[in-house]
Amino acid sequence: MATPSPNPHLSMSINGGATVSAGWAATQPRRRRTVDHSSRSCLLRPSYGSTRGFGTRRIAVRSASQKNSSPPLMTTEQEAEDEVVLESPAHFRIYKSGKIDRLNRPPVLPAGLDEATGVTSKDVVLDADTGVSVRLFLPKLQEPSKKLPVVVFFHGGAFFIESAGSETYHNYVNSLAAAAGVLVVSVDYRLAPEHPLPAGYDDSWAALQWAASAQDGWIAEHGDTARLFVAGDSAGANIAHEMLVRAAASGGGPRGGGAAAPVEIEGEPEGGAAITAAMWNYACPGAAAGADDPRLNPLAAGGPVLEELACERMLVCAGGKDVLAARNRAYYDAVAASAWRGSAAWLESEGEGHVFFLGNSECENAKQLMDRIVAFIADKIQGRKRTCGRRSPSQTYLIISPFAIEPAGGQNAFCGSIHQFAMASETEPDAVVFEAPAHFRIYKSGKMDRLHRPPCLPAGVDEATGVASKDVVIDAGTGLSVRLYLPKIQEPSKKLPVLVFFHGGGFLIESADSSTYHNYVNPLAAAAGVVVVSVDYRLAPEHPLPAAYDDSWAGLLWAASAQDGWLAEHGDVSRLFIAGDSAGGNIVHDMLLRAASNGGPRIEGALLLHPWFGGSTVLEGEPPAAAALTGMIWCYACPGASGGADDPRMNPLAPGAPALEKLACERMLVAAGQTDGLAARDRAYYDAVAASPWRGTATWVESEGEGHVFFLEKPECDKAKQLMDRVVEFISAGSPA
Repeated sequence: MATPSPNPHLSMSINGGATVSAGWAATQPRRRRTVDHSSRSCLLRPSYGSTRGFGTRRIAVRSASQKNSSPPLMTTEQEAEDEVVLESPAHFRIYKSGKIDRLNRPPVLPAGLDEATGVTSKDVVLDADTGVSVRLFLPKLQEPSKKLPVVVFFHGGAFFIESAGSETYHNYVNSLAAAAGVLVVSVDYRLAPEHPLPAGYDDSWAALQWAASAQDGWIAEHGDTARLFVAGDSAGANIAHEMLVRAAASGGGPRGGGAAAPVEIEGEPEGGAAITAAMWNYACPGAAAGADDPRLNPLAAGGPVLEELACERMLVCAGGKDVLAARNRAYYDAVAASAWRGSAAWLESEGEGHVFFLGNSECENAKQLMDRIVAFIADKIQGRKRTCGRRSPSQTYLIISPFAIEPAGGQNAFCGSIHQFAMASETEPDAVVFEAPAHFRIYKSGKMDRLHRPPCLPAGVDEATGVASKDVVIDAGTGLSVRLYLPKIQEPSKKLPVLVFFHGGGFLIESADSSTYHNYVNPLAAAAGVVVVSVDYRLAPEHPLPAAYDDSWAGLLWAASAQDGWLAEHGDVSRLFIAGDSAGGNIVHDMLLRAASNGGPRIEGALLLHPWFGGSTVLEGEPPAAAALTGMIWCYACPGASGGADDPRMNPLAPGAPALEKLACERMLVAAGQTDGLAARDRAYYDAVAASPWRGTATWVESEGEGHVFFLEKPECDKAKQLMDRVVEFISAGSPA
C-alpha cells in the first residue's frame, strides 16, 4: 500500500504522543517503605491487551516491528546491532542492540509559576542513582489552611516515550491541578527499552510511596494524603492499575488466583492484539505470558483478583472511537461485577479517539471529561455503589488509553505507526468499524469517508519534463479510465516501450490523477522514455475486490490493443511492461497470473515496487502487527475472500495458490525498503519466484534504511533516485541496440 506525504496509504507503525527524555542510569535496588495507601483511581483510557484479538488504538504499529528482510546486507556485527526492530515513524525507532531513537520530542517546559492558572510547579529528584523524579503542581491557594487532595499522575506513551516535563503532560496536569484544586505529583519514570518493565512500575510505586509519606514540604503543608488519588492516561492508566494491585499486596491481600480466563471481546478490532503484543515485547521482554501478562491483560487467567483493588472509587474513561474502548469497557465491567467493595463509574466520550483530550483540550468533549474528573475527585458523581470495606480510601481515576500514540500525519502503518480502528455498534448502521486517522473511515453500512485527499492534478503538458498526459475513459459503464503519459519525442519514428501502471493505496484510497501518483509517473515516463498507461481502477469498499483486479485487467488489455492514437503511433506493444507499488504491486502479480491463464498479451517485464502481500502465518523477520493490519484491511477490501489473508491473491505462497512457474513475464524486478514491515514478505515472494521452475530472470532491489513506498514521499532523496535508476535500467535492458 502506498504512503506518500502526508500519506494516505496504509502502513504500519506504532505511535503515540511524542517523546521524551533519554534513559536514566541503570536500575539500582532500593528500600521500600510500607505505607497506608489512601487512593482513588481514575483510569483515562488505560493500556490493556491480550493475545486474543485485542488491540491498540492508533496504532499508527508504525507499532510494528521492522526487521531487515535481507540478511546479506548484514555483513558485520555492528550492522546487525543497528538493525531496526520496531519503529513508529516520527515517534521512535528501536534497534536490535536495544538503542532507541526518540524522533519526536515535544518541548520540555520548565517548572515554575503559570500566570494564567496560578499553579506553581517544581521538580524533585527521588532517587539520584536512577534519576527518577517527580514534578509537583500546587494550585493557587484560596484558603491556606485548607488541605488539598493529592493526585499521583502517571503519563502515557507506551512506556517508550514522553515525560512529566513534556509540553504534552505539563500543560494537561497544570490545568488539572487548577480545575480540581488538587496537589499533583506527576511521575517521571524510566522508559523502555533502555529500562524494561518492571522499571516503570517500580519507579511509579516508589513515587506513590514517597507522595503518601508527605516527605516534601508542599505535600506536608498543603496535601491531604488521607485523600490520595492515582491517575494516568494510556500506559499511565495501566500503571495506575498496577499500583492498585501492589497496594493491595503490600497490605497483605492476595495477589493472584481466581481471575477470569481470557475471552474474546465484542467490538475490539481483530489484529490490534498483534500491535499491542509487538510493543509489549519490547517494553517488557521478560514477560513469559506475552500480552496475557496480567499487567497488560488484567482479565488473564491467574491474574490478581479484581476484588482486591486497593481503592474505594474508580472512574474509567474511553473514547467512543478508540480501539481500546472495548478492552477498557471489559475492564470496567469486570471490576464492577467483581466482589470489590468500591464504586465504579464509566465515561465514554462520543465520537472521540484515544487520549483526544491531550491534543484537543479545548473541545467540548475534553472540557466535559475534565468536569467529570473534577467532580469525581470532589466526590460528586455516582458510580455503581457498594459498601466500602476494609480498604483505606483510594480513588483512582484511570485515563484508559494503552500504548496508543497519535499517528504522525502521513506515516506509514507498515513501518510502525498505529492506526485507530474505531468501535462498531451492532445497532447503528453508521457506526465506524474501521478507521485510519486522517486517512479514511469505514462505516458498518459500507459507506466510506476518505479523510485525506491529495490534490488531483489536471492532465496536460509538463514544462519541466516535456511529458504530455491525457485522460481516457475506457468503460463508460463502470467509469473506468486511464491517464496516459507520452514523453517528449526525440526520434518521431522510434517506437517506445509501453508501461501499464497500477497505483497503491490498500485498494481503498488514491487515484491515477492524484498529486502522489501523477508526480511519480510523470518523471518515470521522462526518465525511462516510455508511454505509461496509469489505470484508475475502482476502489473498495464501495467496489470490493475483484473490481480493482478486473478493471486493471481491462486496462492492460486496452493498452495492449493500441486502440488509442498515442499508443498506435508511438507505443511498441511488443515491449509491454506492468508495474505497481504496494497494492498496485499486488495487482501486478494478479495480472501475470491472468495473462498466463487467459492467453493475455506478452509481457516483457514486471516491476513490483514494495508489493503488498500478507498471510495468516507471520514470517521470520515480519512484524506481527504488519501481518495483523494486512488481514484487517484485506477483510474490508475483499470481504468475500474465504481464506482471509491466505487468499492466494493476498498470499501468493499460500497452499493451493497458482504455481509461480506460470507467471507470464520474461523478467521481474521486486523492490522493498529495508525498514518496511512488508520487506520480509516481499523477499519471501522474490525467493519463491527465483526458486521456482519459472523460466524468467528475477532481480531483487532493497533500499537500505528506507520504509514503505518512501520514493513517493521523498522522490529527491538519493535512495529514491537510485531506485528510479534501477527501474529505468530494468526497462531499457531489453531495448534493441
